[in-house]
Amino acid sequence: MSQEVTYSLEKKILIDADLAYDLYWNKQIFDKSKFKCPTPTCQAKFTCANMDVAEHELKQTPHFRKHSSTEHNISCPFHEDNIVS
Repeated sequence: MSQEVTYSLEKKILIDADLAYDLYWNKQIFDKSKFKCPTPTCQAKFTCANMDVAEHELKQTPHFRKHSSTEHNISCPFHEDNIVS
């Protein structure tokens, strides 16, 4: 399941990948790995894949990818055990 919205640790706002892309290219954010789960009590970390790829070179749209080294807290609504398909 992809994460549609994350929390930007640089801007201190909830953000989607399209906005992250725009802010990166407008030099308002700088690090594609400075995102976390939008749930305040969850510390799962995210990267905005393709955020730093120029538009004419994009093969896939920017999107959030969870760091493999982190997991959602069990109480987080985005934890796999809490998602209803």
